[in-house]
Amino acid sequence: MKQLIETYYLHPSLIKLKHRWPNLTANQITLSRLVPAGLAYITNNPWLYLLAALLDWIDGAWARANKEDGVHGRILDPAVDKLIVLSWLWALYAQNILPFWWVLGMTALDIVSQAAYHTEAVLQKHGANQLGKAKKVLQDACILAGIIPMLRDDLPGLLLKASVWAAALSLGAKFQLQQSEKSPSEEAA
Repeated sequence: MKQLIETYYLHPSLIKLKHRWPNLTANQITLSRLVPAGLAYITNNPWLYLLAALLDWIDGAWARANKEDGVHGRILDPAVDKLIVLSWLWALYAQNILPFWWVLGMTALDIVSQAAYHTEAVLQKHGANQLGKAKKVLQDACILAGIIPMLRDDLPGLLLKASVWAAALSLGAKFQLQQSEKSPSEEAA
């Protein structure tokens, strides 16, 4: 679904916008995500957090539409993701909304998955895969559940399920990368 939206609707629009703003780069869009994410923290406004998440999608689509894929973007985008997500998780822990064990577990999972997966991905010119993106969406959903008061009652069950899914998605992303690196002769063996 996302690919269809990007291909038929978003890419043509982004290419037109590139003519209007020729100096705007995907990395600038990536860095701009820090503004609504920070403002969302100050105001506790979930809509601003959603704007930061939307810009996360747009920066990648901008890079693909304008052929700006590069090592800097493959490093910067997940670094900004980690900064926003982990800052929010620890802030929600400080407000006694998220439990320590969950925030610590998500932090450790992100550090391990970043070290194991992303270093290889950058060096071998792989972008984020769908499982890694799904983990980010899952983390965003947990943060939004922590921001929106009426969702907090269901938070303990959501966190437990999210923990299992985030770990599975991280492992799956690593496995998927390893499978894509195998040569045809290795797969035949």
